[in-house]
Amino acid sequence: MQGLRGVHRALEEQVARQVPPDLGPVCELSGPELLEAEEREVARLLVLAAVGSYAGGGPPVTGALLAVSSRYQERSFLCTGRSLPRAGELIGLLDAAVAARSPRLLAEVADHLGQGWPGYPDSVFPAALAALAARLDPAGAAGPGSDRDAGATTPGSGTVSAPRLSSPPDPAPLPSPGPGPGPLPCPARGSSP
Repeated sequence: MQGLRGVHRALEEQVARQVPPDLGPVCELSGPELLEAEEREVARLLVLAAVGSYAGGGPPVTGALLAVSSRYQERSFLCTGRSLPRAGELIGLLDAAVAARSPRLLAEVADHLGQGWPGYPDSVFPAALAALAARLDPAGAAGPGSDRDAGATTPGSGTVSAPRLSSPPDPAPLPSPGPGPGPLPCPARGSSP
């Protein structure tokens, strides 16, 4: 089994190619490669797996990632309880962004990811989030914070127009996150989710 850094590098390469990542190695992390890692590294890996799955057109993987997080929290002496709860919140916000097809919520994910991380602009996250935003709004007419995404007041009317996001033109729409973060099986190694 490769270490956490090797799993992270392989996942970054897959996410950069915008293909559904092989999450088998992430889901299989359980021994020293997981338990001896710093919590923020584990958190970043889990968020990358969630972003990568959606950006590559894959299904939601929240349940499988929560299982990895639980293993780490229950058994690692390096767990501080600072990074993983925030990562769980980010993954939940990401799920909500995809369910609502909202580039604005996706921008919130990016904002939270970049806070306090000087390496964020040089990471794979900005490109992966941009790819996901393009999947959420294929017309590209609305970016984060635009009138279409946030609702707009029509000058002189005193009314607020509801945001409208277009449907994807491709035959493979983004999967819905489903009713909740129940346990999901890890995809088999080498299989497409």
